[in-house]
Order: sequence, then structure tokens, then C-alpha cells
Amino acid sequence: MPAKSKAPKAPKAPRTSGASALPTVDFTRMITAETRAAARHEAARAQARHVLASTDWAVLRQLETGQAVPADVAEARAEARRVLAEKKTPA
Repeated sequence: MPAKSKAPKAPKAPRTSGASALPTVDFTRMITAETRAAARHEAARAQARHVLASTDWAVLRQLETGQAVPADVAEARAEARRVLAEKKTPA
């Protein structure tokens, strides 16, 4: 009679009891609505700085050659300056 092969058993989960079974939460590191708003505002400011830096060539070209800044570039730069002029994060 052939021997039966036994399937390996799954490891047992460690036993815990009471409150120690619950995960601990560090409330000092929680993301609040204010934190999210501040992060969005800072991201918008970073994007505005990028827009200004990447379109400086058009302003320099206007100063050097008199060729006008394209309307879409001028509008994007105006919006970027508006974003950067905001002092507080929006609510």
C-alpha cells in the first residue's frame, strides 16, 4: 500500500489578545484638510515658478528684438504671477 503524502500546513498567525491586537495610530502624522490644501497651494506655486522660468525667453526676445510676446505666453505668465502673489493658502 503506497504511503500518503501530507500537504504542508499553513503557518498559524500569532495569537494576540485585547487592545494589543489593534494597530497603533500616530495622530501627529495624519494628513488633515489644511495640510492637503497647503500642499496643493505649494504645488500650484511651484508650477507657476516653472511657467515663468520656462517662458523667460519670450520676454528676453521682446527686450532684445522688439518681437511681441505671444498672447498665450503672456496670459500664462500673468496667471503665474497672480498665483505667486497669493499670500495665504485657499480655504
